[in-house]
Order: sequence, then C-alpha cells, then structure tokens
Amino acid sequence: MGESGGIMLFRAATARVWYRNLGGYPSGLAPAPDGGIYVVNPAGLRALRTDGSERWFLERIDLTSGPVLGTNGALYITGFAPRMLAA
Repeated sequence: MGESGGIMLFRAATARVWYRNLGGYPSGLAPAPDGGIYVVNPAGLRALRTDGSERWFLERIDLTSGPVLGTNGALYITGFAPRMLAA
C-alpha cells in the first residue's frame, strides 16, 4: 500500500473504510465508548472518531504504555513523569 505509520479501519469482506496518517507507528490503542479509538504513537495521544477524523490530540507527552479505558469511562495512560494521567 505504500503507507506507514498510520492506522486503518477495515470491515469484514469489504475494502478499506479509512486510513489516517499518524506521523509514526502506533504503539497502543483502546476502543472509545462512542465507537472511536484512542491511539498512542511517538507523536502523542489521539482520540479518533468512527470516521477516522481527529477529536483531540495531546502532542509528545512521552507515553510509556498504550491507553486503557477504565470501567468508569476514564482513559488511563502512563508516561515518564512520576504519575499516571487520566482523561
């Protein structure tokens, strides 16, 4: 396909639905309650809508793990700072 450092959505037995260039390979992702996804890569943390458009972006926050969505709806991530972040 000639594309790298992005994320794609496919539906079973159909063609690609969308592609989003992230500026670096994804290192973790988690489903969002609304059907979108949260994606971590070297550029930062993104929230993407179901159509692949960006909801929000936290740039270069030095994350050390992929995002995890808690049962309380909070998004948890860890980074090099001596704390855990929740959004």
